[in-house]
Amino acid sequence: MPYHALASPALAASGSGSTGATASVAVACLIAAALLWFVGGHFPRVTLLLVITASAGLAGTSIGVNLHNGVDSLIGQADAVTASWVGGGIGGLIGLILAYVIYIHWDRRQITYTTLGAAVMLPMVAALTPGTGGKLLLWALGLITELCTAGAHLIGVH
Repeated sequence: MPYHALASPALAASGSGSTGATASVAVACLIAAALLWFVGGHFPRVTLLLVITASAGLAGTSIGVNLHNGVDSLIGQADAVTASWVGGGIGGLIGLILAYVIYIHWDRRQITYTTLGAAVMLPMVAALTPGTGGKLLLWALGLITELCTAGAHLIGVH
């Protein structure tokens, strides 16, 4: 089976050496984020981090692996060099835009549905972006995921 950057061991490109977010941690993060967003209305930045962690964890499941393998198959059918440059450029640009949206909303303390949507898409785009841009996005997501996963393990979610 081909290697998938967000599958266990999750976010290996981050160099953190741990297993990252599992599907159970991802579901727990989604539930916590939903409660914070819809019921509590507090801690929008924590909600954003939980959504990013949940998305990265779910990307490591069979759904994420199948999505990654499907894109790899399409790229394999095209000319490898051209597809790599074009895919890296487009994927990197989309990833930068998503990261910029998240950063601006984080900085202005205005977390909206747009921010949460960007947080859901960022791990998928990072996993599908080839080259250095994808590795940098995965590294940054690895840091966020490790922090949230460590917090989940502290409260007993495995």
